[in-house]
Parts: sequence; C-alpha cells; structure tokens
Amino acid sequence: MNAAGRNTMKAYFIVLPLLFDLLGFWKNSDCGAFVAAFAEFFIHSKDIPNDFDIKVYRTRLAALLFANGQRKMTKI
Repeated sequence: MNAAGRNTMKAYFIVLPLLFDLLGFWKNSDCGAFVAAFAEFFIHSKDIPNDFDIKVYRTRLAALLFANGQRKMTKI
C-alpha cells in the first residue's frame, strides 16, 4: 500500500470511533448493521442521511440476505 493509502486509512481510524460514538449504537448491539451501512454509503460516495434509521436499514438488509439465500437455493 502506498503512503497516500496509509494516510487515508489513518484518517478513518480516527474518524470512525468518533462517528460510532455520535450514533450511539453501542447501546443496541447494532454494530454490524452500522458498519454495513457505513460501508455501503462509503462505497457509493454518499453521505449518511440525518434521518437514517438503523431499524429500517436492518430490515432491508435482512430482506436482501433472505432473497439472496432463496435465489441460491433455487439454483441448486
């Protein structure tokens, strides 16, 4: 990894814990859902909306995983 990549990663190592503290997800054990949501927004270069609802996102994620499992079962 080049120096620019390392510097970018260092910035995220500083910012992510602060973001997670602000979101307050430690109380609800939604760590995985928040990480998945953050990764999805980051990959698509989108900002996390102010009205982001982890319960809605978790339901959407569960539906997508279920649908993917159903597709895989029909291919077998």
